[in-house]
Amino acid sequence: MVQYGLLINGLSDGFGHEEWANFAASLGWKYCDGPWSTQFYYDDPKLIETVQWFADNSLKKGVIVPAKDARQAAATGLFAAQKGALALTGSWLIHWYKENCKFDIGFAPLPKGAIGRRSVINGLADSIWVGTKHPEEAWKWVEFLASPEAQKIVGEHGIVFPAIPEAADISQKQMAAQGADVSAFTEEAKDPHGTFFLPISEHASEVVRLLRANFDGIFLDGADPATTLKATNKEVNALFK
Repeated sequence: MVQYGLLINGLSDGFGHEEWANFAASLGWKYCDGPWSTQFYYDDPKLIETVQWFADNSLKKGVIVPAKDARQAAATGLFAAQKGALALTGSWLIHWYKENCKFDIGFAPLPKGAIGRRSVINGLADSIWVGTKHPEEAWKWVEFLASPEAQKIVGEHGIVFPAIPEAADISQKQMAAQGADVSAFTEEAKDPHGTFFLPISEHASEVVRLLRANFDGIFLDGADPATTLKATNKEVNALFK
């Protein structure tokens, strides 16, 4: 049976939020300067170094599952099938792993880089469609969902971490009662420098399209990361001119 050291979800989503972004950020890299930025940094040597590491360990050394294989079952399915020793994952999948892995598992922190440990926040928001015919009713529902009462209801199920700390603590206790030590996630979230946001910008769909195509070139076709990312960054930044 083929087994890998590290399992990933495919590497080519453009943002790498479950994979290379966290590693690059731990070296000091960032997507951009903040919300609505018009300049991205996909040509940063820190990112190029990180992507080269993932590419080499995936395509040449066989330590990381190849992207083409990861897309068929993702890190979750491959790990449950015991195809790898480690899997990069998010807190929203804690329950899935506990339910589907028929062997003992544990959750460990991400490795530390030059500036420490960094993790992308993959938070979700309850939003109202601008074209709704029931704005007042929709607002009441969203307002309730954001309340401590609703957040505690979510926390009591012990599946995800609500945004309100008190409710998140309830969820952590529920997970502990189910046999899951999730301190690797909660301690990172409590670190004032431990997390960072995915980019928020105009031209988001075009940015994603360009990034996916070019990361596919790297992780599927073996394109040179330095050459590819420098060219990609010019394409992305040109969207804002």
